[in-house]
Amino acid sequence: MTTRQTQKQPTGQQRRLRAVIWTFAGGALLAMPLGALAGWHAVQPIPTLVDHPWLAALAAALVLSGAIGLTLYYWRSIDELARQAHLSAWIWGGSIGMAVGVFMLSFSTTLPGPLRAGIAGDPGDDLLFRGGMIVAGAALLGSGLVWIWFWLRRR
Repeated sequence: MTTRQTQKQPTGQQRRLRAVIWTFAGGALLAMPLGALAGWHAVQPIPTLVDHPWLAALAAALVLSGAIGLTLYYWRSIDELARQAHLSAWIWGGSIGMAVGVFMLSFSTTLPGPLRAGIAGDPGDDLLFRGGMIVAGAALLGSGLVWIWFWLRRR
């Protein structure tokens, strides 16, 4: 008769660490083919995704489904306090960051020349995309700052 060894269940901190490692590893695995394709395109021009919109849509769907899967894996593995940190950071930091981003864009015509050129770009550029990236970047920056503040306050 053999005795069974009982395995210890991982602690909450160990589960979070595993989730973060798997999330970053999965993100890297998603990004590697795109990086290889970009490097190959720099050396030898290949048909771009713009030439094949259905291929661009397929690539975007694959990357988004992978990112959503990794996010769900991470969310299920964290405890309630970590979830509250993320929710508070996004609600407060993301909202304030978006407001700052929209404010920056609203008054971009009054900025000094070099800053205005960085936001406006050339007339032929896609200004809607550039504005969206500014607002999204400001929201993510605000969310990150509030997330850090949340954890520093609880130390």
